[in-house]
Amino acid sequence: MVGKTKNEMFYDKNNFKIEAMKPTPKLLSLIAFFALLVFTSCQDEATETTETQTQETIAPDSQIATVMAYASANYGGADNILDNSSCISVNLPVTIIANGITITIETLEDLALIEEIFEEFDNDEDILEFLFPITVILNDYTQVTIENLDDLEAFIDECTDEPDVIECIDFQYPISFSIFNTEFDIVDTVVIEDDEALYEFLESLDDEDNGVVLASLNYPVTLVYANGETIEVSNNTELVEAIEAAEEDCEDINECDITPEGLEEILLSCYFEADIYNANNEIEDVNHVNFTQSGEVIVNGDPAVTDVGEWDIIESDEGPVLVIAGLQTFTLLNATWQLLDCDDEELKFTNGENTLELECDDDNEVDCSAQEVAMYLQECHWYAGTNLFDNVIGDQFYFYPNGEVIVSNPETDYEIVGYWEVSLTDEGVFVTLEIQDPYDVISLTWEVYECDEDRIKLIDDDNYLVFERDCEETSDCEQGEVREQLVSCAQVPTLNEWTPSFTTFMFNDDNTFFTLYEGDLPYNGVWDIFSDGGNVYILITVEGLGDFNGTWLVIDCGEEGIVLKQGQDILVLECAEDNGNPLECFGNYGLSVCDEDDGTTDGFGVFDLELIFSNCPFDNVEYNFYLTIDDAENEMNPLTNPFVNTVNPQTIYSRVSLAGNPSVFEIFSHDLVVESCYEGCTEQQVDEYLLECWWQVANYNGSNNLLSFYLVFEPDQALLIEGEGMNIDASWSTSQISDGVVLILYNIAGPNIQAITGEWLVVECQEDRLELVSLANNEDFIVLERTCD
Repeated sequence: MVGKTKNEMFYDKNNFKIEAMKPTPKLLSLIAFFALLVFTSCQDEATETTETQTQETIAPDSQIATVMAYASANYGGADNILDNSSCISVNLPVTIIANGITITIETLEDLALIEEIFEEFDNDEDILEFLFPITVILNDYTQVTIENLDDLEAFIDECTDEPDVIECIDFQYPISFSIFNTEFDIVDTVVIEDDEALYEFLESLDDEDNGVVLASLNYPVTLVYANGETIEVSNNTELVEAIEAAEEDCEDINECDITPEGLEEILLSCYFEADIYNANNEIEDVNHVNFTQSGEVIVNGDPAVTDVGEWDIIESDEGPVLVIAGLQTFTLLNATWQLLDCDDEELKFTNGENTLELECDDDNEVDCSAQEVAMYLQECHWYAGTNLFDNVIGDQFYFYPNGEVIVSNPETDYEIVGYWEVSLTDEGVFVTLEIQDPYDVISLTWEVYECDEDRIKLIDDDNYLVFERDCEETSDCEQGEVREQLVSCAQVPTLNEWTPSFTTFMFNDDNTFFTLYEGDLPYNGVWDIFSDGGNVYILITVEGLGDFNGTWLVIDCGEEGIVLKQGQDILVLECAEDNGNPLECFGNYGLSVCDEDDGTTDGFGVFDLELIFSNCPFDNVEYNFYLTIDDAENEMNPLTNPFVNTVNPQTIYSRVSLAGNPSVFEIFSHDLVVESCYEGCTEQQVDEYLLECWWQVANYNGSNNLLSFYLVFEPDQALLIEGEGMNIDASWSTSQISDGVVLILYNIAGPNIQAITGEWLVVECQEDRLELVSLANNEDFIVLERTCD
């Protein structure tokens, strides 16, 4: 995508510092306002007289000012899945790519989408990429624009110490402050609506240019703890004590340093005794709890009944949270439980009212956990021995991650498909089998009696079933190298030594699958590759492709091809000497154009759609572009070329088919982006031009009625305005944003000329003439022209 920079950020990065932006006009105005209130040379009459004592005022750098600043500072740890740094937070919304999937993060709740993608597979590498530029927010709410990954990493690397932030307590807004003069008369009341406004207010108490602002907090004030509890305080001392107590609670919570994945692993590894205590540390209930991989929570207790609900783990600012719901008998367990403390066999949670302690019950523990049994069975193939049937040594059992078990025999060339599952209860670890005749006699729920990686013994009353593993067919193939080999070329399939004519398989990098079966039958589907138990598997899902579908075990890979096995079936994939897919060149390509306006991006542009496939041959294909995927599938309402977008960015679709055979086709998506390509003056150049001579407003929204005013820009950001019998003292500054240079004009107090107050984007730049557009509405504009008479 032109104009955007995409860089990879691995999830385990440390991270950085860059030059901060200039103080915003909002903050400058706030400081000037307080200074004006406090240091007015004379005051005829005070608004109100107060009996507030000096010890209740909030002095700069005092203990109360410090802890309030810590509690209201921007906490950068809430989005650490994005930047892995508590020193900054990423300004939302932001668009990222997680393991190849593009997501726009609108709110902090959307971060769970990234977690879901990262947790989908255990053995892949989790990669997060930003679409730069992005904006980050420091703990003091300063915003910094980051242009690329190097700048981001350099910025994070500068953050070597934990920031002074207390993240587990907050103010219940709004709150208000009384502002005093030196006689302790109230001259104003300031209402604060959020953390950022409070932080800026506290910073303004000691402004080096204007002296100290006298202020006191208007009590009572309510504070909210991370667990949802509240406390009301009535004076400075109580406020400091409450915040400091919360800081200690934060430290207690953070003592348990565990990821959601780590907590899930512990919960699945044991059968737990669950003790619930009330606020007085009195026992409320005792049960036995089993957390299953399918998301069920099974509770056994008093009364002697079994209750089944659901469980999940979510992430919060304070760490993993266990959610239990749907229990009908043991309803005290239905809650959102914040993790407080943990080790391998004991966990402690709170829901704000009660405390839940989970302790691993080892009474029924065997040599393997439920997860280990499942992992061992999925490795290689197994031979079975039991007292329920005459052992047939040649029969091989293959256990697959999707719950299928296939029994096959290479000598007799038959195959039986069944299902298997591993479960954990208060009685132990169990393996459930459901297999057709003649193996229906072992279709039981078996208890694991003995277990190691090569031999598993199961019992059911007086019956036994023993599995022994054979790993002769495992390979040393790595998932990455197999994937690279699959997508590198068109693959010729050979199934059980039979090769369909004129057939190649296309394993595309975006995990789509395409084949022209026997030269004229198109099949579209998906494929995937994953590792489990030390083996590599390829999953093919294509409707109508028959015996080629399913989960295939990789047993060999090399220059001669990839060898796959599914039960008794052997599938060999070899690179075709001549790539047989005429549609291979076509793909999900994007197109961008520059906005024709100078510096102001209105979001509309003219796109030559032919450029999307400009590098592909057209002698044997036909294609059209469509506004929706439904139109593309039904070949309705093709777009005309050139095309003008209606939104920015906009996604359109193409249907590419074989010439003369439109039933063979693929549909692709294309992102159209209109970008600002304006390369005007730098901020330094604009400053240099403005400091020369006088300037006049030659044009304001098409009128010259402000031409009688003369503007002098001083080096100290002072702006002197003369005209119509007035001398006005105002201020100015500039800043650099992604679209260009912004000229900020403020404190302009005068009729007519005050209309130029605001933030203006420089869209045309010459040393004696500047054209600017308002950032507020993108409709107002002014033209400044220089005169040196």
